[in-house]
Amino acid sequence: MGAYARHFKDGGWKGADVMSASVATAGAIIADPGDNVHIVIVGVSSQVDTSLYAGTSVSDPVICHYNQGWTDAAINVSPSTAVYSDGTGRTTVFYYLDGLVNGS
Repeated sequence: MGAYARHFKDGGWKGADVMSASVATAGAIIADPGDNVHIVIVGVSSQVDTSLYAGTSVSDPVICHYNQGWTDAAINVSPSTAVYSDGTGRTTVFYYLDGLVNGS
């Protein structure tokens, strides 16, 4: 776990186990976490401007647009929903799964 992920975990994100996922170009970045589990995005780092989509393609609803660089976030994705990135450079999403917080 990187220093940034530890910062969020130690900083009180409900005791969340902050994880990260990356893609080098456009593609599915986080898989569907399962029934009634939410992905909570806490930060995004990207080499280029990128949009994240709630699903597995650019035809799915847009979650948010991020500019190149680092952006703090607090986005709760709909339950049982994957996340897709349309970036043309490396994009890393820092997130935790709500429903797995504190062992619940």
